[in-house]
Amino acid sequence: MKKIVLLALCLFFGACSEPGEESLPAASEAAPPPARQEEPAAALPVAAPDNGGFALLNDTGQTRCFDGQDWIACKAGNVSRAGRYPRQDAHFGQDAAALAGVLKKTGAGSAGFDFTKVCNNGVVAGTLDCPAEPQPGMGVNQWGCTIDNGTGLMWELKVSDRGLRDKNHQYVWHSDAPEEPGTRETCANTLGGKNCTTRNYVAAVNRQGLCGHRDWRLPSRHELTGIVHYGGAELAVTGELASIDAQYFPNTPSNYYYWTRDSYVAKPYSAWGVNFREGRANGYFTFDANHVRLVRGRQVVAKFTDHGDGTVGDASNGLVWMKCSIGQTYEGGGCRGKAGAYTWQQALAAATRANSAKTNDRADWRLPNVKELESLVQVEKSNPAIDTGAFPNTAPDHYWSSTPFVSSPINVWSINFLDGISYGQVPTDYSRVRLVRSGQSFEAPDSRDQEEGQ
Repeated sequence: MKKIVLLALCLFFGACSEPGEESLPAASEAAPPPARQEEPAAALPVAAPDNGGFALLNDTGQTRCFDGQDWIACKAGNVSRAGRYPRQDAHFGQDAAALAGVLKKTGAGSAGFDFTKVCNNGVVAGTLDCPAEPQPGMGVNQWGCTIDNGTGLMWELKVSDRGLRDKNHQYVWHSDAPEEPGTRETCANTLGGKNCTTRNYVAAVNRQGLCGHRDWRLPSRHELTGIVHYGGAELAVTGELASIDAQYFPNTPSNYYYWTRDSYVAKPYSAWGVNFREGRANGYFTFDANHVRLVRGRQVVAKFTDHGDGTVGDASNGLVWMKCSIGQTYEGGGCRGKAGAYTWQQALAAATRANSAKTNDRADWRLPNVKELESLVQVEKSNPAIDTGAFPNTAPDHYWSSTPFVSSPINVWSINFLDGISYGQVPTDYSRVRLVRSGQSFEAPDSRDQEEGQ
């Protein structure tokens, strides 16, 4: 309750603004740098989440496991440490803690997600004049935004009123072409006679002062995938698969891509988009019209530190990675040899072997979940799409995650580091492996797994 009241004070009165920052600064329509869309936003004037100094990655939302044939509850013995498919995504992190009933949240949300509703006047739901359960809309005391308490980001809520923020409106990604792209029709001419471009939409929302702020922007790819619910089949509305927490992001047409601010360098005239039917990230032509969900808040970038022992830390999220892919040898600060190719079962087993061998004196190595693996993608690079200074000799190929692919039970998420696109792969395919540790503070105990054991 103390955090919620603080959020309300910050959002309503601007009490947590940076020195010199006004609650509603003038909206800017200045041209963005070529590879990005908007200028960096000011720091989010709300209480920072209690995350030990790290900007935590959200967990994936996946609370089920895969036993080689079908979805199963993660209490089954064959997905425990000694099982055939050990240490999957759902055994770790906020999702596992929520399933065990030990996760403390500021707000609420499905699985390990933690969200808070905010009215259009900037007041947190249940405080001052914002109802405890506000309805989506454009009114002062209606629901206009959602705070992600895990990352501190505030997200735009879509509405269904045929107005400025209508859920069905689409926009072309604004480039610096001599002639403004797009038409007025894909957003129902709601931008004051201007074409339906992402830049014009951002400017319009900032003029409006949504939820008391004028620093709204397009999200980065990493930010937008952060709210993907990769276990979202049970959240489907009217029978439609939706990979987002529909209780906190209603009015989300799922079978479409949503623009990010990041250019897709592997293909000319393209930018990254995220699909909220499955959660896939891909590159799309900028002249195609897609959906938009704006964000505001502190932008976090990876901060890699080479520990000089074959591991690399990321200060932005607390993760510690193996510098080399499995199959390579760490030697002289680099990675010698070729990365091996493994089935998903073999990839999971690689973590078990690393722990048995106490690699780097640690026994908590695991296959990364899809969001952790996503955090390694460098959107400004390709072939490979990764920081090669931190991770030399990375194969421009698919790398396994520990996250089952919700819309296809026989598949598992992977990311192709040739260009950074995410995929669902058959578990018997062969892909590369990079292990990770730390970051996830909770692990489901094997004793619980075995309650419904072999």
